[in-house]
Amino acid sequence: GAIARYTCYPLLPVPGIVRRLNALYDGRADSPSAAAAREILELAARRIGEDSFVYVEATEEGNPRRSFDLNFYKARLRVSDLHQPLSALAQRYAIGPRAVAPLLALERLFGHLSGGLGRDGRDFLTVYYEIEAL
Repeated sequence: GAIARYTCYPLLPVPGIVRRLNALYDGRADSPSAAAAREILELAARRIGEDSFVYVEATEEGNPRRSFDLNFYKARLRVSDLHQPLSALAQRYAIGPRAVAPLLALERLFGHLSGGLGRDGRDFLTVYYEIEAL
């Protein structure tokens, strides 16, 4: 088992989120998930202006997990709007275009982005989206 600590930064402005992301990766700012997260954050910020997003960080004792979750619902993006950053991410993760094409074509509402370093210290990124409109 592991004890996880979650810290929420509900009113952190976009530049603050970028600073937190850079600190979270601690010298790995060129990691695939960090680059994708920054690009998606910039895209969403252009949609909503100077508003903020709900940003959460998680760490666990006894392993290298350091991760984030960003709630992007207020930007009203579709998964298909993330084509560029997710295509670049797939290429950096060595995921073939045919494997990622169904995700890139989704017209569903994009909700959350989670990423960082997992318990094994490996880079990861997870895209969450609505299955049905609420």
